[in-house]
Amino acid sequence: MRTAAPTSIYELVHFLERTELNQYKILRATTDFVVFDATSRGSGLVMLPTELLIEWLRGVESGFLDLKQDSQTNRAKMKVTSKWAKHLQDFDSHIWNVVQHWYSQSA
Repeated sequence: MRTAAPTSIYELVHFLERTELNQYKILRATTDFVVFDATSRGSGLVMLPTELLIEWLRGVESGFLDLKQDSQTNRAKMKVTSKWAKHLQDFDSHIWNVVQHWYSQSA
C-alpha cells in the first residue's frame, strides 16, 4: 500500500494511463487534465485539472484528508483550502476514487 503522494505530475499521469478505477473510466490523462467517461447514472464527461488530483493526494499524505472518511467530508475540507475553483471540488466522488485507488496500490 502506498503511503506517499506522487513525486511528480508525470508519475500520476503514468499511473492513471494504466489504471482501471472502481467507479469511473478514465478516457485521457495528461499533465494538464484528466477526462472521465460519462456514467450509467447519467453524468456527462468530466474533465478535472491533474494538479487538483495531486492536491487531494498530498492532502492525504499530509494527514489533512483522511482515507477513512467519505468523499463529502474531505470535499468540505478541500473547498476551504484549495487553490482551485470550489465547483471543481463537487466532483469529489471522481477525485476520491482516484485517491483511494492510488493509496490502495503497491508502490
